[in-house]
Amino acid sequence: MNNIDLEEDAKPQGDLSALSAMSQRLFELKEKEKDQAEILKEIKGEIMAMESRDLPALMDELGVKEFILVDGSQITVNAVIRASIPALGSIRREKDPDKKAELQHRYNSAIAYLRNKGAGSLVRNTLTADLGKDSDDFADKAVHALAKIGIKSSCDVLVNAQSLSAWVREKIASGNELDHDLLAVYSGQQAKLKPAKK
Repeated sequence: MNNIDLEEDAKPQGDLSALSAMSQRLFELKEKEKDQAEILKEIKGEIMAMESRDLPALMDELGVKEFILVDGSQITVNAVIRASIPALGSIRREKDPDKKAELQHRYNSAIAYLRNKGAGSLVRNTLTADLGKDSDDFADKAVHALAKIGIKSSCDVLVNAQSLSAWVREKIASGNELDHDLLAVYSGQQAKLKPAKK
């Protein structure tokens, strides 16, 4: 009498070499993606160095504010002022406890500083609520009722980097003193490449 193995008979009987080849190809593509991401990171770093340091320094040394290439592309150097404070996402992702505490302290100090300097309008509160599954009816309820209906929520205090930079530029132009370290104020030149019209 033949023994019948129903579980074995239910398995696909095709050639597993196609599955193996496709899995290997997926692995290769993932590795290639990782390599390309590293290359892109290096390219972006080199571009940043050329735009913010190398080209402005060379053009300043030559006394040139604008340069037109043979193809009609144009390089100009403009003054830039940028500011930033640590992002909450960066603070949350930081694994080193000392670095995390330092970032959190700088973040809290910067928020307090902006409020004390009359720039509280730059500080935005973002409320996030975990409503769970099948909770469309909760979405219509007012924010102040969240605690009453048992929805776990958190509030993030955020500052838009572009708004902060604009505020810093305005204060510097007005001659006001600022804590450049706390707001990570960058003041310098930046080269801008404008491709030729085709």
